[in-house]
Amino acid sequence: MTQNTQFLVESWQSTQPSVSVVADTARPVEVEFAAAKVDATARTVSVRNRMALLEADPRRAKLLQQARKNLSSNSVIEQGSLKQLRLSRGLSQEQVAKLMGSTQAQVAKLEAGRPDVRLSTVVKIAAALGVDSLDVAKILIQK
Repeated sequence: MTQNTQFLVESWQSTQPSVSVVADTARPVEVEFAAAKVDATARTVSVRNRMALLEADPRRAKLLQQARKNLSSNSVIEQGSLKQLRLSRGLSQEQVAKLMGSTQAQVAKLEAGRPDVRLSTVVKIAAALGVDSLDVAKILIQK
């Protein structure tokens, strides 16, 4: 019986081409690749780890930053929100968190409109986004 497996082939400038295999089981899968056989074990990679790999490549990091900026003007993103403000600067939640000395989860909560935000947090996110603290406070009050 043949197992249907999805895979993604990527070529990194600094490394050998790689194969990411997505399958329902963790059994080894044999993949035909560039006239050579590659044994790959199906595994999962967290989004955070995958993004860290992409952000490590300067060319890809620049493309991700531009994609975020483009997304900020999308009608799905609430205009005047912290998320829109972050995206307009081309930053990920993880990047803002590092600039704030916080966590990605904290940034996600702020964007979701978590109540009872401390003034120190308002100042930190304003500094991370390069905007006035009053602008951030206004956004948070509107939620």
